[in-house]
Amino acid sequence: MRLTSCIVALVAMGCAAITHAAPPRTQTVTIARLIEEARTALPAADSGLTITTRVLGTPPDATVPAGVVHLQARPIVGRWPRARVAVPVVVLVNGKPVRYETIWFAVRALRQAWVYAEDAPAGTAMSKLKVHKATVDVAKADGRPIDALTTLMDDRLRRGVHSGWPLLEGDFEPIPDVDRQSQVVVHVRYGSIHMETLGRALDTGEIGDVVPVLVEGAASPVSAKVTAKGVVDIAR
Repeated sequence: MRLTSCIVALVAMGCAAITHAAPPRTQTVTIARLIEEARTALPAADSGLTITTRVLGTPPDATVPAGVVHLQARPIVGRWPRARVAVPVVVLVNGKPVRYETIWFAVRALRQAWVYAEDAPAGTAMSKLKVHKATVDVAKADGRPIDALTTLMDDRLRRGVHSGWPLLEGDFEPIPDVDRQSQVVVHVRYGSIHMETLGRALDTGEIGDVVPVLVEGAASPVSAKVTAKGVVDIAR
């Protein structure tokens, strides 16, 4: 009986000790400190580019265990600059990661760039486009702006565009040596006899390719070899 009473007393004392144990010590990492660390991961602006950022929303402070705190911002992933970007921040206490925070920024990146002066459909040659320089927010652009127009002289629009849009690298594609439904010069060779006429290419092709061509006045297409830009040869 005396042994049972002792066990009960010990259990009661243990429960009382647990009940009155001090709560784990914690500390607060302010959101201002987290934001300051997150900004270190934002790349520097290129020459001619003016970048401004603002924090999205109202992130809370972070509560972490007591100890020596170190913050570590991770590199951003994806294209820069872009309109919205997330920066992961690792909170370490005594060298161990205890919390992961994500700080979101709205980004504005202004620079002078070439923009379309009017709407234009897909397939329009660069030489026929009207463009001018203007200040644009390239963070909102879905691609890299064009810097030198001279590199596009043999290109055409891959997609339709609207007035005010910046010229982007992804907007253009090379014009083939022979384009589908384009008029071509047809050189016809019958032994020592050479003739020249016009025709319509029924497919695209580069120099050396064989494409179907409908010669003027013919009822059906023939195969012709692309020998120059807009020129094909038919050998018999």
